[in-house]
Amino acid sequence: MQPMIYIRLTSLLVMLSACTDNPKKILDLPVEAKKPSFAIDPIHETKVDGISDDLVSAGLHVNQLRTKLAPTEDSHNPTPSELRRGAYHQNYQSLLALAEQDGYGQLYAQAMTANRFVAGSEYLLPVRYNDHSIAALLMVQVPQHFDANKPCLIVTASSGSRGIYGAVGVVGAWALHQGCAVATTDKGTGTGFHWLTENLAQTTTGLVKTGTASESHFLANASATLSEYTEKNPYRIATKHAHGGKKIEREWGPFVIQAAQLGFYVLNQYHQDPRQPNYFTRENTLTLGAAISNGGAAIVHAAELDSDNWLDAIVVSEPNVFLPNNFSYQFNGRTISTRSLPQRAIEYAIYGACSSLAKQIDSPLSEMQLPYFGKHFANRCMQLKTLDLIQGDNQQTLAQAALAKMRAAGLERNAEPLLMTSSAIGLWESIAVNYANSYLGLSVEDNLCQLSYAYVDQTGQPIATPSAVIKHLFSSSSGIVPTSGLQIINNQSLDGARSLFFSKNPAGQFDAGLTNLLCLRQAINSNAFEEHVNQLAFSGNLHRKPTLLVQGGSDNLIQPSQHGRAYATLNYRVEGDNSQLRYIEVDKSQHFDAFLNYPPLRTYYTPLHGYFEQALDIMLNHLRDASPLPPSQYIVVERLRDMNQALAKQPDIALNSDNLSGLRSHQAITINKVGVTIPE
Repeated sequence: MQPMIYIRLTSLLVMLSACTDNPKKILDLPVEAKKPSFAIDPIHETKVDGISDDLVSAGLHVNQLRTKLAPTEDSHNPTPSELRRGAYHQNYQSLLALAEQDGYGQLYAQAMTANRFVAGSEYLLPVRYNDHSIAALLMVQVPQHFDANKPCLIVTASSGSRGIYGAVGVVGAWALHQGCAVATTDKGTGTGFHWLTENLAQTTTGLVKTGTASESHFLANASATLSEYTEKNPYRIATKHAHGGKKIEREWGPFVIQAAQLGFYVLNQYHQDPRQPNYFTRENTLTLGAAISNGGAAIVHAAELDSDNWLDAIVVSEPNVFLPNNFSYQFNGRTISTRSLPQRAIEYAIYGACSSLAKQIDSPLSEMQLPYFGKHFANRCMQLKTLDLIQGDNQQTLAQAALAKMRAAGLERNAEPLLMTSSAIGLWESIAVNYANSYLGLSVEDNLCQLSYAYVDQTGQPIATPSAVIKHLFSSSSGIVPTSGLQIINNQSLDGARSLFFSKNPAGQFDAGLTNLLCLRQAINSNAFEEHVNQLAFSGNLHRKPTLLVQGGSDNLIQPSQHGRAYATLNYRVEGDNSQLRYIEVDKSQHFDAFLNYPPLRTYYTPLHGYFEQALDIMLNHLRDASPLPPSQYIVVERLRDMNQALAKQPDIALNSDNLSGLRSHQAITINKVGVTIPE
């Protein structure tokens, strides 16, 4: 008996000794190697072989990315890996001009045409609120050829309201081919859908199950009012971005910093060579923040909050930067006042359809879109006149009056060719409904302006979402409605709830939800909304981080006067000559490169993604070799003469002032505390 007791006591002493040593070992670790406090859930690891599956394209060759994805083996029971592959495919197709004639794989993204699959490991982690609901998803991807001797970590965020794979094509492909690890956040807006009548919700891997708080990516809060709402409004759908009630935009920057922290932890926990004494730290690992659109805004926000230097530099393209209400500056001697994206979107939603009929607007897709939407657009003109919102004696004078309203709300003339297309696809309604709910912190049962989301039949009436759509929405959705057959619904349409296209006002006229939009306009112009806009406003202080901001000069969504040029001015007012921000505007680029898949648009616009990748290359060289940053510049791209003509070249970003001054295709941009000047 005594020897057994002795052994047990000895074992206990050894265990106690280990326990007392362990805190010291943890204290000796650098911060980057310590498990972040937000990492409560297990980190889920998936290894990909680089043959049947990979980190860059989920095993899809570039030609497969360009064409329709093959169906899953069982459309009603897709596997997580099939859903992941579908999400890759959708995000490539929705965000990039993938055709060879648009330069993809030729002028830029050359590694993609070589079909260089990248083996490695993918790590997923949900970040949770105090109530244990999921706040955001984080992902770290580490390529097998990651070079521990020259470590680099690219930190990114999904654009729009996209899910965790929203940045795989626009940032991940470039970074992974460089041998860098990639840390991503969906910034809390990712594709979380809750079917209220059926109580079905997506998990973080896209599978759909009966909604439970711990498993669901997003679940509308259960309440008596939610039950009443669901009974009165069957088949409705709540989404994470619109109905989370968290005012999530203010958390975008912190989520990016958490992604960086998780990236370092994963590298140290799973990829640190035990034979080497050094850990991956901020001192020895290059970290670059990079993203587009809303993701770009999240990166800028993170850089402003980054007092601990988790990011060495940032590169962003067309970022939806948040500015204070009525921020003003001078552009070429003219005073510009800015308004937030949803504040502009509601004006565009009200007046855009009518204004797109103005004769002086050159709409490249008019032949395709007018037969379907022309009557609705003309109806909008007459209804605006009836409400005394515009005046005119005929359709053309009414369209001109509506266009004047659009310009007064900030619309730039370079953005006008896409007015009809934006109205036809419901772009402005989509943004206004989504962001009004989000900015005001509302839930689905708040029923803001009698607007909701649902799948619809051919008459626009809400019906149960087909099982195959539900099961694949993780892959097929952009995260914001309209998407994948889901539509914005007018709950008070005359003949019962209908999608906006079939919406009728009390007089029995098709009105595309105008009554609802005018209600939404009141909410967006409220003091509560404007207060939140000011709470979101960026400071402009980038802590002298090297920054390249790429902007499309013809962007109709994130317009340069309202975003890129305005933020460059704000940054200079804060940092002055110490600023390391360089602003690059490309005259004939717009927000959606994928629009170039419609041939008539190819003679109007050039892909912006090639310039984003150039900027990434330039910044990587700057961080590695201390090569100088390029000057701020405006790049003029020659239009294609024929929509079937291949894009042979794009003017490169000029690398220095001497080079810039000798180029007819470039103009120097001057930024100071007054504003921005581009020689005309």
